[in-house]
This record gives sequence, C-alpha cells and structure tokens, in this order.
Amino acid sequence: MEAESLNAKTHEHKAQIESITKLLEHDKARCKDLEMQITNLEELRAEERSRDIARIRELERAVEAARRKAEELTERLNEPRYTEGPNVGTQADLPDPHMVNDGVSGNRSGVCEFRLPTDWSSRPYAVEVEVSI
Repeated sequence: MEAESLNAKTHEHKAQIESITKLLEHDKARCKDLEMQITNLEELRAEERSRDIARIRELERAVEAARRKAEELTERLNEPRYTEGPNVGTQADLPDPHMVNDGVSGNRSGVCEFRLPTDWSSRPYAVEVEVSI
C-alpha cells in the first residue's frame, strides 16, 4: 500500500513536472517572440530616425534656399523701382545743395521722374530722368 501511494505521488509529481515544463516552453517561446518584436521595433525606429534625419536635412536645405531667395528679393527691393508707363514718380534721397556746401551730408527727399517705354521688360537701356528738389 505504501508503494502504491508512492507510485501515485510519483505519478502526480511527474504530471506536475510535465505541466510546468510545458508552461516553461510556452514562456520561452513567448519571450523569443517578444525579443523578435523588440528587434523589429528597434529596426523600425532606426529607419524612422534615418528618414527623420533625411527630412530635417531636406528642410534645412529648403530653409537655406528660402533665406537666399529672401536676401535676393530684399536686395532687389532695395534697388530703384521701375514701373511701366510714362512719368512714374519715385522717391529718392537727394542732398540739399546748401547743406552740402555747409558740410552736412544730404538728407532731403526729392522726386525723380522716370519716363520708361510701355514695352518695358526687365531693365531699361536708357532712362530719361527729370529731377526736382
């Protein structure tokens, strides 16, 4: 009888060990799956980071090009402005002859009249200028 109870307990312990072994194998497989998912996520994150860096560089180039264009346009804005049509008035800083004679640099405004052809395209070859102070 004692042998039978020992056999029953041994059989019960074997069943528990088999159950625990199956759970352990299942947990190992789950860990391996999680490790693969982590690896895939790290690869995706690296790819995204690479794309982000490339996009940032692209945006930096676009910002630099826009800055250069803004500088170019600012320089063009600082040039005298020409408009189609006759008798176009443009303000210009002209020195006051009396003040220049007194040693003071020019600071008065005058009006320059530019007479431009109506088929004006980008820059005149000749401009008729009339200055009044």
